[in-house]
Formats: sequence, C-alpha cells, structure tokens
Amino acid sequence: MRIKKALKNIFYSLGSYVLLMVAGIFIRKLFIMHFDIELLGYESLFGSVFIILSMAEMGAGGMFNYMLYRAVAEHDDHEISTLMQMFKQLYRVVGVVVAVLGCILFLFLPLFVNPDVENWNYVCIVYWIQLATTLTTYFLAYRRSILIANQCEYEVVKVETNFKMLNMVLRIGAIVLLQSYTVYLLISVFCNVLANFQIWRLCGKKYPNIKNVPIGLQDYQKRGVFTELKNLLISKISSTIWSSSDNILINAFLGIRITAIYGGYTMIYSAVNTVVSKCTQPMVASVGNLMYEKPDKNRIKQFYEAYNLFCGFAATFCFVAFIVMFQPFLEFVYGKEYLLPMAFVVALSANGYAGIKQQAICAFRNSMGNYRLDRNYSICSAALNVLLSILLAGPFGITGITVATVVAHMVIWLGRLIVVHRHYFGESLFSEITKETVWIILAALEGGVVLWICTDLSASVSGIILRGIACVVIPNLINLALFFHTASFQYMWHYAKKTFCTLGGKLKEKQVEQLRQHRK
Repeated sequence: MRIKKALKNIFYSLGSYVLLMVAGIFIRKLFIMHFDIELLGYESLFGSVFIILSMAEMGAGGMFNYMLYRAVAEHDDHEISTLMQMFKQLYRVVGVVVAVLGCILFLFLPLFVNPDVENWNYVCIVYWIQLATTLTTYFLAYRRSILIANQCEYEVVKVETNFKMLNMVLRIGAIVLLQSYTVYLLISVFCNVLANFQIWRLCGKKYPNIKNVPIGLQDYQKRGVFTELKNLLISKISSTIWSSSDNILINAFLGIRITAIYGGYTMIYSAVNTVVSKCTQPMVASVGNLMYEKPDKNRIKQFYEAYNLFCGFAATFCFVAFIVMFQPFLEFVYGKEYLLPMAFVVALSANGYAGIKQQAICAFRNSMGNYRLDRNYSICSAALNVLLSILLAGPFGITGITVATVVAHMVIWLGRLIVVHRHYFGESLFSEITKETVWIILAALEGGVVLWICTDLSASVSGIILRGIACVVIPNLINLALFFHTASFQYMWHYAKKTFCTLGGKLKEKQVEQLRQHRK
C-alpha cells in the first residue's frame, strides 16, 4: 500500500508540475509583451517579504507533520484529532500575527521600493493582494497535513493543479482581453481561496473520524510542542532568511529590473526543483512511517542509501541541464536582453544541485525532530548568507549574491549530515563528507563535458532539443556505469521493479473487474 500511494504521488506531481511550468513560461511571455516587466519584479520582491513574515509560523507545519506520522502509523484517531486541532489553533494565531505585521510593514514600504516610481499605485496593489494570498493559506490549508501523513498528497496535487490551471487560463484572459494588471493579480487570490477550501472539504470527507476535540495548554505541554517550537523557530528563521533574502538583496543592490529578470530564471529553477521534490516528497512519509515502525537500523540505512543514490542521479542530471539549457532556452523564449551572466547560471545551478542532492538527508532529518541539534548551523547559515551577499554584491553583482546563497546552503547541509549520520546512525561524518565531495566533483565533470559538447549549438528549436538529449543521456549513462553494481543501486532497482509490478497488478485487477462488469 505504501508503494502504491508513493507511486500515485509521484505520477500526479510530475505530470501536474511539468504542465504548470510550461503554462507559466507562456504566461510570463505574454506578460512581458503587454505589461512592464518591473511589475513582475515587485511580485517577486513582495513574495519574498511575505515568506519572511511567515516565520511567525515557526515551522509548526513540519513539526506537526512528523508528529502525525507516529499517530497515523499507530491508527490513533484521538491523537490525530488532537494534533489537528492544535495545528488549527496555531495556524489561526499565525494568520492574525502575519496580518498585523503585514499592515505595519506597509507603512515602511518606501524603504523597499522607491516611492517616486510611476506605477506606485500598482506597487501598493501588488502588496495588498500578495498579503491576502498569503493569509488565505493559514486559515484553510492546515488540514492537508493529514493527507500528507497518509501518503495521499496526490489528492492535494489534483485539486491544486485544477485550480492553478484555472488561474492561468483566467490570467491569460486578463492579459490579452482585459489588459488589466489588477484583475491579473486578483485572480490568484480567488483561485487560491477556492483551492484551499476544496482541500479543506476533501479532508473532512476523507477522514470523518477526525473530530473537534477540546484541547488546552496541557496538551501542548504534554507533547513538548512549545519546547520543540522554540528550537525549531531558530532553524525556521535561519532557513527562511537563507532561502528568501535573495530577491530583497538583489532589489536593494541591483534594482527592480534585475529582480524581474532574475525571476525568469528562478521560475524555471523552482519549477524543476519542485518537480524533483514532488517525486521524492512522497518518500518523506515513507521515511516517517518506517522510522516509527521501529525496524532494525540496517534496514533503515539500506533504504536511506538507495534514496540518497536516487537523489544523486537527479541532482547531477538537473545541474547539467541547468548550466547547459538555461541560457539558450531563455534567449529563445524571451530574447538576449533578458539574460544574466553565465557565472550566475553556474552558481544558481550549484544551489539547485545542493537542494536536490540533500532531499534524502532532509527527509530523515525532519522525521527525527529535535531541531536543537542543528540550530547553530542554521543560524550560521543565515548570517553567512546576508554577510557574504553584502560583501560580494558590489564587485560581483548578482553572481556574488547567488554564490553567498550556495555557501550558506552548504552550512545547512553540513548540519543535517551531522544530525542524521552522527546522532542517528552513529557513523563517521568524515566518510559522508567524502562521499558528497565525490558527488560534487562528478557533477562538475559531467556538466563540463556536456557544456563542451554543446558549445556550438544555437539557441534554436533544434539546438535546444539536441542539448536536451545530451543532458538526458550523458550524465545518466555515466552514473549508471559507475553505480550499477553497487548494493544501493540494486536496492533502488528492486524497489522500482516492485513499485511498477504493484502498479501493473492494480491495473490488471482493474481491467479484470471492468471486463466482469461488462459481461454482467
């Protein structure tokens, strides 16, 4: 059952996010044709600002998710109901706090944006609509946690994909027919509210045993929620600053136009990372359930090594694809005037590699909880990111800011390695760092080889297709040749075959049942 659910999550996520990425690129092209690109810069800037404001959430979502893993594994309906009610209360408090902070921050908006810009009214509209979109999540989206804990994330993906496609269709109408930027923005709020409400209703129907049980302060104290939130808050603040400060720093040092152009890269970068993350994310619930079922650590370690190997394949492939495909693809779609330096592309690709490669380590780390163990690394990462960005922005521009993000990312990675390998598995940290260094060198070599092979290809349809083929074939063949005979690859291959056999069996059962019904 676990395999079947994971496979459903992967297929739904992969298909929906590829579709949404293609539609997003098309809409961005239409936007540039009809509106000032700087408006996209304001969207990116305020999006980052509200992500930072969302630190008030303190990482409660992740904490309750891993608490739910145990309750789901033990089929404890009362505990699930209690946790969901606590989650609901906390998120409502967070929503109110973010609303108040957002209203206060509006008074200081001229500090972020030059008030003399011609479209100041639009800037204010962007701000309020972005705030409204952020707030709708806190009051309706908490219920989706039970779907994720039960490995039914594909249900969330289906609903969100439908409303995101509706969002994009309506946005096309707002751009082409109405040519109204205000309507373009309001559509996002409308679709976001509808999607969250539909997921809220779906959870109520799918899990009727979840009740509105009475809870008090003792329930939070009994489960150590406040202690865990205190430790988690530091990690949350640090990771939020690390992940969301770039747009703010780029706007401060380089201007809103560069922020908007940067958004063209990050839209594709984030979409690809989301696709990969959604392919691996369903395994997070498997990790949580596996750890709470308490099998021997050898079995858990075997699963981890195979999971980590899969992440290595995905990370090297994406790194190569980013550095080889970014510039010609964006030149073909938007034009040369919307390109940033190649050195920036390499730095952004390296950051993408780091994020994808540590998916496995992150899944195990989050399932463990106890965020006190690596909070100092999170603090160091956030401080290092801001400090290096300020120092490098002047001489190196956007490349320097992105390099600072990569360095800070490595510090977070190190902290997670320490928690999982030293504290959980009781292994040598040096050995794991050596393995990850070998992977980094391998990715760099594969990227260099493919980039050299594709040097003379033009930014045309045929050139992009040939580059894509090279990116798919070369790094994956090299990885396959290097790791085919390892135990981790064989475990991964066995798991994949078992997964697809499960799918095949289910399809066959469905066909037989359909035939039986037809004969009746």
